[in-house]
Amino acid sequence: MKTTRSKDILKMVAVSAFAIGVFSSALIGANHLAFAAATNEIQPISVTSEAAHIPPNLPPEGFQAPTLNIVSSPINNVHANNTVTASAMSMEEAAQIGAQYIWDVFGESIDGMYVEIMFAAWPSQSRTYWMGVVFPSNPDSMETTDLQSRLHRAHNELYRFAIDAVTGLRVDISPGFGFIPQPSYEERQALSEWRMSGERLAWHIAWEEMSTAEHMSYLGLSQQDIQPYLQAAREFARRHFNNSALVYETESFGVFHNICRSDDGPASFGGISFSISDDTGREAIIMVDAETRSLRSGLGIRTQDNDFIPGFIFVDDGLGIG
Repeated sequence: MKTTRSKDILKMVAVSAFAIGVFSSALIGANHLAFAAATNEIQPISVTSEAAHIPPNLPPEGFQAPTLNIVSSPINNVHANNTVTASAMSMEEAAQIGAQYIWDVFGESIDGMYVEIMFAAWPSQSRTYWMGVVFPSNPDSMETTDLQSRLHRAHNELYRFAIDAVTGLRVDISPGFGFIPQPSYEERQALSEWRMSGERLAWHIAWEEMSTAEHMSYLGLSQQDIQPYLQAAREFARRHFNNSALVYETESFGVFHNICRSDDGPASFGGISFSISDDTGREAIIMVDAETRSLRSGLGIRTQDNDFIPGFIFVDDGLGIG
């Protein structure tokens, strides 16, 4: 029993650390790389007459503008990438749009909560963003001086969202890392001391080379097994694209596994990555967790890939990036 518990702890810590690392990359405009690392080939879905019939699992009606405690990110107006432009809406307006976004997708009110808002004007992107992180208490009171305090802060996050800073277009949304159990000191030590064997590394490389059909076969999944997750993903897509219609002919999906830290432990089904576009051609990548059938913490719904400027080459100006 002790051995099994140790393996479970290592798996949980691994997933937590992986998710934090992936979403940190997304914050600097590299979410396309994070997605590529989490999945491999995506599988087109045969369009049927049933595809357009989404269960009416709607968030509660009656949204009321919440009272929010708005906190400006400490890096706003420090770097050129985070200098608020004259065309951007106010932080207050952005926070309210984010609150509506959260209500529509999750059916949750953030009334009375703290929303830390960061402005982003990355040269690699075709639009500017307001990015919000929702906390139950004031994030300014949370230390970020070491790894432990930064993890503590991350595990107080309830939601993350990003919108177009000028138009309010919905870009990204996800549950925060507060929905992932915070690892103890012992669990973090176990993770830091763990080293992947050559056999396990070879397995991960082989996994990346598999097709979606091969992933499903390895995990023992049938198309019927995947259907509930596809339905959940379609519903989340409908909630995200509030001002446009879904184009079901563009559907595709991949499956991913939960990271296993034990060389003798089999990989388990982690969830699906679902791709669908709206009638404007904007593609959403939706990560649905296998256990909860909800959005994956820190990943959720991503559309920022659509905003990368083709052929952009980053030139280091020596000032860092915001």
